[in-house]
Amino acid sequence: MAGWLLRGRTWGASRPVSAFHPDLKTSPRIARRRGLANLPRFFLLLGLVLGCPWTAGAQTWNGSASDGWGTAANWTPNAVPNSSSASATVTNSTNNPVLVDVAVTIGNLTIGTGNVVSLDNSVSLTIAGGTGAGTIDNAGTLGLNGTVNQTDLILAGTSGSTVTLSGAGTLALSNSVNNRIYSTTGDALVNNSTLQGSGQLGINNPSDAFTLTNNGTIDATQTAGLSIAPTGNTTNNGTFQAESGSTLFMNGTLTNYNPGTSTLTGGTYNAFSGTLQLSQANAGGGAVIATNAATVLLDGTAAKIADAQGNDILTNSLGSNSGSFTIQNGANMTSAATGFSNSGTLVIGANSTFSVGGSQEYLQSGGTTTLTSGSSDLAVATGHGVDINGGSLRGFGTVHGNLVNAALVLPGLTGQAGVLTVNGNYIEAPTSTLSIQLGGPTAGTDFSQLSVLGTAALKGTLDVSLIRGFTPALHEQFVVVTSAGVSGTFTNNVIPDGEVTFDVVYQPATAPNEVVLDTTAIPEPTSCVLVAFGFAIVAARGRRARGPTLP
Repeated sequence: MAGWLLRGRTWGASRPVSAFHPDLKTSPRIARRRGLANLPRFFLLLGLVLGCPWTAGAQTWNGSASDGWGTAANWTPNAVPNSSSASATVTNSTNNPVLVDVAVTIGNLTIGTGNVVSLDNSVSLTIAGGTGAGTIDNAGTLGLNGTVNQTDLILAGTSGSTVTLSGAGTLALSNSVNNRIYSTTGDALVNNSTLQGSGQLGINNPSDAFTLTNNGTIDATQTAGLSIAPTGNTTNNGTFQAESGSTLFMNGTLTNYNPGTSTLTGGTYNAFSGTLQLSQANAGGGAVIATNAATVLLDGTAAKIADAQGNDILTNSLGSNSGSFTIQNGANMTSAATGFSNSGTLVIGANSTFSVGGSQEYLQSGGTTTLTSGSSDLAVATGHGVDINGGSLRGFGTVHGNLVNAALVLPGLTGQAGVLTVNGNYIEAPTSTLSIQLGGPTAGTDFSQLSVLGTAALKGTLDVSLIRGFTPALHEQFVVVTSAGVSGTFTNNVIPDGEVTFDVVYQPATAPNEVVLDTTAIPEPTSCVLVAFGFAIVAARGRRARGPTLP
């Protein structure tokens, strides 16, 4: 006997299990062992079903008797919520966490801040959408604590109904593939909250299919990994994330990814030394990510976005970015051999290098390229260029190759001075701007500097701004461009910034390959003192004219 029918489900019968591969099944021998092992639990639950008062109304946890969900005295009114029209609210910290220790079915669940509802190993909680929508409004924690047995959060209602997970809380799954969230009726799950841990979000079974819309965060945080396999389509408007040593496996159709055009669109994809896998991708067959129109972060040397076999689908494949693409903390990237174009946001963080594959250019038509650290590198092949035709290049670190500026180059970040190094030549177009910030006397830490290891050909506009409330002294000088040889001039050679004026000095005798700003006018502090002194005299005379103050 493979199982027993209990509340419309087969108790102890084997069910298909899919962690990361759709052909993973439960063997008949294991099913028989589970059926025998579950005999005591079956009779315990049968007693609870027959002996406990159940209700379909609004129930509030009071925790007066114990921490067990299945104890009637723990609820107000004194009946265990167990109906598709029942609403359970847990906002009382008495005997909390609340342990779901019985086969529970409710329409809606509310968990208050600081409260925990925890599913024991091998139990299930069914959220029945009914003819409308079921909700889990979670400001605390809903935990699935599966170990060796399946622990289920089931979506069940009329076909096509929707269950919504919302709130600032967390749906926390233990480190086991036996944590399962799935539908029995073709429901839709909308996640507006945070789901993290390990297990299965969908079990890759057509009879238990549902669609998933993620507007929150789905985060693989543990070694057992987290599989998304709802069988129906998945749409990511929020965040997919994999932490160090973990894998988030998207098994099925992700509407954000088009394998035919190798384009990822919309949503956020973060790999913190973890792996994000897309079953639709196929590195060997050319279904990679060649165009990024989403938000992607690779953090750490082990960070990766891969196909179902674990093959990297970004490195040597990515050719354009119109979204947001960030590498940092040792994550490196080499673009496609056909070159790379940017019209979005590209960020290169500490200890990371973005290299353009082949003998090609880095072409930017708009957006921004930012180097956030002195250990950030942007590299093209020798003799090739980083061409900033639109938007801006800003930050610290090093550009390896020629830098062609036809838009805006800002050494440092807005409000923060820094040194940007060009390991090649620097060439300006008439439409270009080099923006320099002055906040003190020291290059790099106080004022911005463009350090060119090759030659510097100047032709554009030099913009100067004072930061951090700094006012230079008269004839204080700042070396803003260093090079192996300067040619040409900026279009402006006298630069005012408020009451401070600078002259641009090219190749002074003491520094023949530099461009220097010389402070030629500053605010006259003596005039301010004289004005204040004049007001003081007028005030004193006014007091004398009025005579002494009578008691």
